[in-house]
Amino acid sequence: MKLKQILSIAIGIGSVGLLSSVFAKLQGMVFPQSLNALGHPDVSSAEVIQLVIKLGCLATSGMLGGILTAWTGGNLKARVVVCIAIIAVIGWLWFNTIYPIWFWLPLIILIGPAILLGGKLPRKQS
Repeated sequence: MKLKQILSIAIGIGSVGLLSSVFAKLQGMVFPQSLNALGHPDVSSAEVIQLVIKLGCLATSGMLGGILTAWTGGNLKARVVVCIAIIAVIGWLWFNTIYPIWFWLPLIILIGPAILLGGKLPRKQS
């Protein structure tokens, strides 16, 4: 694997992580109650809405990470490596937290296609 591919993988993983953190921080600023929504296994209907927004933000960060991976020279193999790494991080988080299962399963199902789809979006031709 070339240095360019390795760099694109690192940029993809880093961008998904950074954007996820930025979106979570923004959601916490707009909806302060969202920070407490994930601290216990039982959730109210208002917390469900916050979790759905959080899923959308995570899928968006995955798509943007896929775009950045492709723009920095990553091919399909690089995007698959980014998917596997992010899914491994999600699995580790799931194992170490008490969030409801209905939050984690859609996240794992959404993040892979979001990263792969992000790499398929049109990019600037040089």
